[in-house]
Amino acid sequence: MRPTKVSLKTLQDPLDTSSPRFEIYWSVSRLRHSARVIAALAVLSLPLASVSGPAEKVAALVWMMALLGVARRLITRIETDQPILVIDRQGILDRRLQSEPFYWSEIDAVAPCDPLRSRVLELYLKWPEYRLAGNRPFIRLGGALQRRVGLPALTLSLLFLDCNPASLCDAIATFRPGLLPHQLAPHD
Repeated sequence: MRPTKVSLKTLQDPLDTSSPRFEIYWSVSRLRHSARVIAALAVLSLPLASVSGPAEKVAALVWMMALLGVARRLITRIETDQPILVIDRQGILDRRLQSEPFYWSEIDAVAPCDPLRSRVLELYLKWPEYRLAGNRPFIRLGGALQRRVGLPALTLSLLFLDCNPASLCDAIATFRPGLLPHQLAPHD
């Protein structure tokens, strides 16, 4: 059973039994709401399939099936009891991107953002093209953009996660406070 709140807690680790770990899970309420909206859009497009010509009917049915497929994927994420984003002494693990963490030694800085309004956290990597080389094309694109344009290589979306940027910055500050820009650093 997964915890109901995001918290910095101590979990059993085979190497270090007192290692703190910050875990973030899917936001069940946001996923349910999004799945309902997408399913409603699919149902509302049903009349399009009944009044159109043959090509439009096929397009409408494909559209409805795609929407229902997305809604089903969102619903299956609700059942996941594995944390999606983990911040610990090794680094930041985002299971949506890859199975191994971005180690603290590979992260150059956290990009400035408004922690009260933003739903993303962006990271600059030290070797972006090398580090992102084995990932999907859109993730690899971040490495090229950081190298050529200066944009952050990695964007961690918090939209469907049960977390906000302020608590995520607090977790990063627990392990590597020097990575945060002044505006995001926790103030006492």
